[in-house]
Amino acid sequence: MKFKSKFTAIFMVVQLLSFSQTDAKNQSKNAVKSPLKESNPLPQNQSQQDTTYLNEVILSDLKAPLGPNFRGATQVILESSDLLPFRTRGVAAALNQLAGIEVNGSRGPQGSILSIYARGGRSKQALIIIDGIRVADPASASLSYDLRLLDLSQIESIKIIKGANSSLYGTNAGVVVIDISTKKAVEKPIGFVINTHIGTHQTAENQNNSLNYTSVFTGLSGGIASWNYALRYNQLNTSGVSSFKTPGQKEDPFVQSGLHLSLGKNFSDRLSAKLIVETQKISADYDDAFMGIDAENTFQTTRNHLASQWTWRQSKGVLKASVSLASYDSNDISAYGSSVFANNINAELLYRYFVNEQWNIITGVQYINDQIEDNPYQNTPATDYTIMDPFASIGYKQGRFDIQFGGRFNHHSQYGGQWVYHINPSLFLDQSKQFRAHLSLSSAFITPTLGMFFGAYGANVDLLPETNQNTEFGLSFNAKKGTQLGLTYFERKEQQAIYFNGPAFLYENQMNDAWAKGLEFQLASLLGAQFNVQANYSWTQVSETAIRIPKHKANVNLQFSPSDIAHWSFSLAYTGKRVDTDFSTYEQKTLKAFSLIDLQYGFPLGLLNSRGFVSVNNIANVSFEETVGFQTLGRNIRLGIEIGL
Repeated sequence: MKFKSKFTAIFMVVQLLSFSQTDAKNQSKNAVKSPLKESNPLPQNQSQQDTTYLNEVILSDLKAPLGPNFRGATQVILESSDLLPFRTRGVAAALNQLAGIEVNGSRGPQGSILSIYARGGRSKQALIIIDGIRVADPASASLSYDLRLLDLSQIESIKIIKGANSSLYGTNAGVVVIDISTKKAVEKPIGFVINTHIGTHQTAENQNNSLNYTSVFTGLSGGIASWNYALRYNQLNTSGVSSFKTPGQKEDPFVQSGLHLSLGKNFSDRLSAKLIVETQKISADYDDAFMGIDAENTFQTTRNHLASQWTWRQSKGVLKASVSLASYDSNDISAYGSSVFANNINAELLYRYFVNEQWNIITGVQYINDQIEDNPYQNTPATDYTIMDPFASIGYKQGRFDIQFGGRFNHHSQYGGQWVYHINPSLFLDQSKQFRAHLSLSSAFITPTLGMFFGAYGANVDLLPETNQNTEFGLSFNAKKGTQLGLTYFERKEQQAIYFNGPAFLYENQMNDAWAKGLEFQLASLLGAQFNVQANYSWTQVSETAIRIPKHKANVNLQFSPSDIAHWSFSLAYTGKRVDTDFSTYEQKTLKAFSLIDLQYGFPLGLLNSRGFVSVNNIANVSFEETVGFQTLGRNIRLGIEIGL
């Protein structure tokens, strides 16, 4: 039976009834004043700046601590201006320049498989959230959302929360939570934007300067009365590069496209809702890495997604509910090909209540159901599992001290119950609140994927879940005049880590514990009104089983903005030595360190609300190896234009 058709039909009917009934009720009532403007849980002498930030936290992420200066875990926020230099390189490249995060494949050709290694962890321990909704492919080897599906032009900001955060965010939040917010509708009846890029897509060894990179993004959005809407479409096409280093060097094209529609309704100042419908597709040709030959292999995925979100604001609390239905239709056309149709249902009810100026409570429950349909051609049966997670967290703030602590009970249909926790205190060390120390103790629960249990290749029904324990201590300085410093030390232990035993062709649990420890340094400083410098360095030590994680990594980014539209960005990225596995022989290989320089310039065009872009990546045309046997990109030049109405 097709899970997709049943749940989609039921959900759409419920949504249509809910919209019509609630709208009708509210038409007969007077509008209610906004409780956040009318009665804010902050003290009366609190600054307007803090009040604004609190409102933003409530509306965007109810699980976040109160304000940027009160948080007991390492967080980084990439705003739209921070994402501009990566417009033609994607989400993976933007994440890769952060301390402690290595996104393998982000320096390769478009369409390269992307793996997230954060603080010595792997992709299955990285949770991705888009507009407040967990996204994960039940059939993938890492139970992760494929970042190749997402276009950076759709993104407004990315919040990165490091450490084990399963108690607040659920399963798979073992090393990092990547919370992505897409662009919101403009505050006028109709707004339109289009941007397009064209340029080269080539390796360091083959600088033929052919225009093999094209992308286009269009967006239509606005608000009328109590309604708002957004319609976005994007497409990316690349060619000219072989995915694997082979004698023939036959090109492997990549195509990515997406269509997004959201419709929002403010029934009153207290109650609002949003309906999201979208589809995303990728098609990536690739070679036979095990044999080291060109091959007519293609991987295709289509993701269809339907979601609804409801927010009810009270004088001292906010209630948020969301339901998400997603299907993944994946086809691997190769000698060892497969065809998988998977579904994911994710529902969450979350309530945050501000008891008084010092105390607040977060509580809720999350429901997850992952499904894979049967495939008689591969002799794989239909299967699913369910996770039901009640959770609670308490926050306390008094003077210079702040703490958040809580837990979650992960109830898995395959394993039963598993408790996870977090304790995140922080303390300002001075009266002016410029120096802060924070401590984080937390744990995580990571479930195997359905493909690992019952898939066509290497499945093992006896797999055990992974568990993580994380400890971190940090010091930060915020001069409140544009200079910020941060230093964090972390340690992480991992039990029953799941790995793929190549010779046995089987997923297995490791007998010994895996571990990682490291140090992260971050600097941000404003040099006047127009100059900005950002730098970071990370040292990561991992157990012998970990691969592709550099021990030393550093990034420096200089930005100059002479006007609101004109923008210069110069970046230098250093990646140290790391160990990788040659999967054709299963031997370990040490990869050399390398450094890359990028330049990006945005400038006004003087036509309507438009601007142009020029980017030069890998200026020195450095030839380097990111993954054993796979291609990387050399110097590439790309031009773009954006027009907004």
